[in-house]
Amino acid sequence: MSCLLAFFSVTRRYGVLDRIANALGVEQALAALYDAMRVYQSTCFSEGGPGRGDEEKGCRACDDPHRVLDRVRRRVDELARMVGEGRVDEVLTVLRAAATRALAYAPPTPAGQSQA
Repeated sequence: MSCLLAFFSVTRRYGVLDRIANALGVEQALAALYDAMRVYQSTCFSEGGPGRGDEEKGCRACDDPHRVLDRVRRRVDELARMVGEGRVDEVLTVLRAAATRALAYAPPTPAGQSQA
């Protein structure tokens, strides 16, 4: 899951990471993860392929995009099962940790420039 979320860090699209990390409940975090999957898929699997620069690097930040999405789909199914078992706090902790780890892929900001 961190590979998928790394895409958003590499491409400087921090909104989805913020939504997951700051979610008040597991429903919000999972909704943000589903949104992330849709954005990743539409960007990395578009007819013309990914764009150039950060977008292209982001699609291959960890692994082949097809394998990344396949692993994330399996992990989301597992997390949904855990929610059904009442392990909501554990799922929220896992999602928040994944979003935080993804920030490690953020490109460095040149000296004297703000991250905003």
